[in-house]
Amino acid sequence: MFDWHSKYGDLLKDAETAVKDIKSGDFIVTGMMEPVELLRALKNRDDLKNVMLFCAQSLQGMIGEVANETKSDIRAVTPFIDPHPNLQKAKDAGKVDFMPASFSSWAKINKSVTNCNVLLLTITPPDKNGYVTLSTYPEHVVSLLDTADVVIGEVNENVPITYGCPVMHVSRFTSIVESKTNWNFLIRDEVGEYWKDEQAKQMGGYLSELVEDGATIELGVGGMNGNAILNMEGVKDLGIHTEYFGDVLMELMKKGVVNNSRKSINKGFSVATMGSGSKKFYEFVHENRAVRFMPCEYVLKMSVMTANSKFTAINTASQIDLQGQINGEFIKGKQYSGIGGQGDFAKAACSVPDGKSIMAIASTTKNGKYSKIVPCYENRLTPITTTRNDVEYVVTEFGIAQLLGQTLPQRVENLISIAHPKFRDELTEEAKKIGLI
Repeated sequence: MFDWHSKYGDLLKDAETAVKDIKSGDFIVTGMMEPVELLRALKNRDDLKNVMLFCAQSLQGMIGEVANETKSDIRAVTPFIDPHPNLQKAKDAGKVDFMPASFSSWAKINKSVTNCNVLLLTITPPDKNGYVTLSTYPEHVVSLLDTADVVIGEVNENVPITYGCPVMHVSRFTSIVESKTNWNFLIRDEVGEYWKDEQAKQMGGYLSELVEDGATIELGVGGMNGNAILNMEGVKDLGIHTEYFGDVLMELMKKGVVNNSRKSINKGFSVATMGSGSKKFYEFVHENRAVRFMPCEYVLKMSVMTANSKFTAINTASQIDLQGQINGEFIKGKQYSGIGGQGDFAKAACSVPDGKSIMAIASTTKNGKYSKIVPCYENRLTPITTTRNDVEYVVTEFGIAQLLGQTLPQRVENLISIAHPKFRDELTEEAKKIGLI
């Protein structure tokens, strides 16, 4: 019988020794649950040339820290610019490159374009048979195990053990490091007090009119749509098939609003490909078979998403123009986040006969100074995160604008009707000037 304990002992190294397997010219991919000790050891290398370091979303800003502080030639690349100060600093210094790419394409890119040959992963402690998982962040890195030459795992006993992701045997790893990093580095309490404010309550009421009993929902990353969904009333038997699972969806499960009882596929459990949140969140998902974290190649596969009846995508944005084009990633002339899975889920929801693609957006910026509904995008660099073809309903605190089946002038009028009243006349005048109505 294979003695995995002996193999594990042979693989066990300190972080500095483990990263010596990384060579000049390597393309490294690290999981979004970043292995802190491995990345800090990589940062301390001073002999590497022409190394690329990819992270789909650097939640702890570690790829920014490496790029900023290393004496080696290591350049960071990401399709999602996280607001973490380390990453913002590296971006401003020109040491991290943004790669426009939707979530569904990340595995394809790193297998066939970048030719990732090194994987750095945070993993759970091995079970009794020597198998580990990627905890709450399987995302796209699972498929790269087939092609990477060097796979280094950082075992962290503080991360939750989850279900849904294919398990990996310790024998697949080149080396293993045991981490002392406290799991608090990943705590993000996304349910604050904002869900109790009047704006969120109003939006929740309108969402209640659109989200049907028995719908399977996707909830995009963003504060306002989450705050609004917590205020829905009278909606029951929801299911979850989503990119990101955090405190908001946990609360809906605890309240019984989500029970996954009427899903067409994966009945009885919530499906996501990544998740983080408060300490309560990590306690909730630990060894909880009612929440399953699966690879993004499955979760975001079009045929899987569209197999969900009443599939309802609820996303948010920085801005929407009067045609219904979404900017969800560009603020004040700078790349602020990324495409993520918004476009994938919105298109899938539109493709389901009884599905809905909804954008939940506050009508103004927090200080009320600017309208989030704009005539058009003045900055020519503004990317279109989700096309006007994939937005069916828009919700603000002032109502619902139906875009599905509406002519362009009707779309314009409907969107103006849910803008903040103080901006409606201005929006109407601008719409006339540029020929929208």
